[in-house]
Amino acid sequence: MNRFNFRLQKYLNLKRQDEGIQRLILFNAQAAYDAEKSLLALIDKKIEALLEYNTTLRQNQLNIDLLLFAESYHLVLSQQKEIQAVSVEDALGRVAAERDKYLALQKDRKLLERLREKLWQQFYQDSLREEQKALDEIGTLSFSRGV
Repeated sequence: MNRFNFRLQKYLNLKRQDEGIQRLILFNAQAAYDAEKSLLALIDKKIEALLEYNTTLRQNQLNIDLLLFAESYHLVLSQQKEIQAVSVEDALGRVAAERDKYLALQKDRKLLERLREKLWQQFYQDSLREEQKALDEIGTLSFSRGV
């Protein structure tokens, strides 16, 4: 009896390996995006704390030097926030690109697996037919001999 041989098995194995690698790349891109996003949230928290500090400074005794320092620090934080927002958008773009690559590899792998399954089913049905044919022949010979 013949063994099932999928001619594209090496290619399927390669696609599975590529998909695993791309999954890791996607995971790393997602982790980088999360890190950039957390930095942006940290800058937002610093800005909120600075604004609260400014309001308490204005309510209490007015200190011009501290207000000027707080205002210049607010400008620096605003610039950092803009830069970080761009970094977050870039990271999100990388995640989307890596996700698209991963989905394309996954689609190719699934296509090959469906083809393999279809060919396996065809092979299995052919094997069953051959086996049934052999059994029918044995039955016919046994009946004709009168055994």
